[in-house]
Formats: sequence, structure tokens, C-alpha cells
Amino acid sequence: MSVFRLAGALALLAAPATVAGAVSCAVTVSSPSGSVAAPGALTLGGTLTVQCTKAAESALASASFSATVGSTQALAAEDSAGRRIGYGLWQDVTASTPWGSAAPYALTGSVVFTGSPMASAQLPFYLVAPARASRPAAGSYRDTLLVTLAYNTDGSPVPSGGGSGSAGTSGGVALDVPPACSLSMPSAVTLDYVAFQATPAIATNSFSADCNTGYALALDSGGGTLLGLPYTLTLDAVSGTWDGLVHEHRVTGRIDAGLAGSCGTAPCQASRIHWLTISY
Repeated sequence: MSVFRLAGALALLAAPATVAGAVSCAVTVSSPSGSVAAPGALTLGGTLTVQCTKAAESALASASFSATVGSTQALAAEDSAGRRIGYGLWQDVTASTPWGSAAPYALTGSVVFTGSPMASAQLPFYLVAPARASRPAAGSYRDTLLVTLAYNTDGSPVPSGGGSGSAGTSGGVALDVPPACSLSMPSAVTLDYVAFQATPAIATNSFSADCNTGYALALDSGGGTLLGLPYTLTLDAVSGTWDGLVHEHRVTGRIDAGLAGSCGTAPCQASRIHWLTISY
């Protein structure tokens, strides 16, 4: 009797398990930019964009995320001279809810998958530079926003301690301050003179220059002649620099003593307009 034995091998085939809800996300941020032309407050809008991708066979309907933000200059745009314009980041245009680096101040939202394994969401945010006491110096002020995105790879809500997935991005802040100056209206320089008087007639006026950069002042002429009396006009300064203050200036008029003039016995009056120019 012959005995046949069939030797066989039992093969166990194992395939990697698929996580049906696996999600990966990326984030981008727009760059708030604008012109700061006055000491008043400035509000600029920006957009945070989150794009997520899920496995093609996943039935996941949505994925939650949380985004926090900081900046390289501690929320202050800086120019090449080290001068700064501070600002705040807010989740709403009324500046009532801050957007910050801690979880309680994170921008939160979700993407909704509708017939595609890819979905995105956009959230607005606002940069507010508060009003200042004076014009900021002319220049280009820059900062960099540093955004950190947290999410869970299964799409579930993100706890305060962070999620199982993360992503980061950066975006620039650009605040440009153009050179600007304004002059107040100078008052008249009134010189009263009696023929052959023993002392010179001297009078001054005043005006202010409000500039955010260096400037130069000039009169159209250094004087003239009225009623036969030559007079001179001089500025107290022909230039100024920005220091955050409004500068007061004067024009001084003078008629030397001992002049006869051309006026007869009756009182005489004459005037002439002079132009004051500011360059910056």
C-alpha cells in the first residue's frame, strides 16, 4: 500500500490597510498692502486660503482646520531706518475678535467635499493700523506674517492643543507712506512806518509745516519796494527734517530807519503778494 502525502503551503496575503478618511491640507495667505497717507487709522483686508485633499475612495464630507498667526516684527511693519508702524490682525472688519498666535484667537473653519477629493475654503482677515498722533515718516514699511495651520487627518475638529496634521506659510505686509507736506496759511506781514523814523520797522508772521519727510522753504523774492520804501523778507529757516512734529516757522519783514519814502502828508497804504513755496 502506497501512501501519498500532499504537502502544501498556506499563503497569507496581506494588503496595506487604507485609511478612508485620511486628509492632507495646505494653506496660503494673501499679502495686505496699502498706502498710509495720513495719521488716521488704516484698515486693509487679507484672505487665508486652505486647500485639503482626501483619499479618492473616502466618504468624508468635510474637514476642520485651525490657523494661528505671528510675524517677524511682532506685528509692526518696519522701514530701512528701523522706524515702525504697529498694527493688529483681526477676524472681523469691526476689529472685535483678534487673530493671534494662541488657540483661543485662531481662525477656524472647514472645507466641504462636494463630488471631488479636493476642497478649499477662504477666510477673510483684517489688518488695522491704529490712528497716530502724527504722520509716519515717508518710506516703505514691511513685515512677514507667519501662519500655522492645524488639522486632523481624519477631518475631525481640531482641539486646542493642535491636530495630527499641520502646514505653514508666510505672507508679506506692505505699508507704503508717500512723501507729504502741508502748510498753514501765513498771516500778513504788516509794516507801519513814519518817514525818517529813528528805528527800523520790523514785523513777523507765522505758519506751520506738517511734513513726513525733509523739506525746503523758499520765498519768491527777498523783498521789494512799496511807497518808495525798500523792504526785506527773510525766513527763519530754509529747510526742515521729519521728527514727528509740526514745525512752526516765521517770515520777518523789515524797513530800515531814516528813509523818506514817497508818501505825502496823508496816510498811505500799499500791499504786495509774495509766494511761499515748500519742496519735498
